[in-house]
Amino acid sequence: MRRLARGRGAPPRSDLATQLGLALAPPNPIAADAVVINPTGETNVAGVFVAGDAGSGMPSLANAVAAGSNAAAAAVRSLLVEEHATSLNR
Repeated sequence: MRRLARGRGAPPRSDLATQLGLALAPPNPIAADAVVINPTGETNVAGVFVAGDAGSGMPSLANAVAAGSNAAAAAVRSLLVEEHATSLNR
C-alpha cells in the first residue's frame, strides 16, 4: 500500500485520495498531499478512514500507531451503526 502523505519536495505517492474524492489539506511543510480527517480518522467520504502519514498530522511512528487505533475504532463503530440500522429497518 502506498502512503498518501509526502515530505517537502517529494513527488506525490499516490492519486488514490483524489480517485476516492477525499478532501486534501492545503500543502504545508509537513505534508503536501495529506487527507483532511477528523480526530477519529474519518474523511469526507462515508466509510473511508485514514491513519498515519496519510493524515495531516506530524509524521511519526507513535502518531501513526495512535491514529491507526482511532481509525480502527471509528471503522468498527461505523460498521456496528450500519448493521444495527439495517436490522432495525427490516
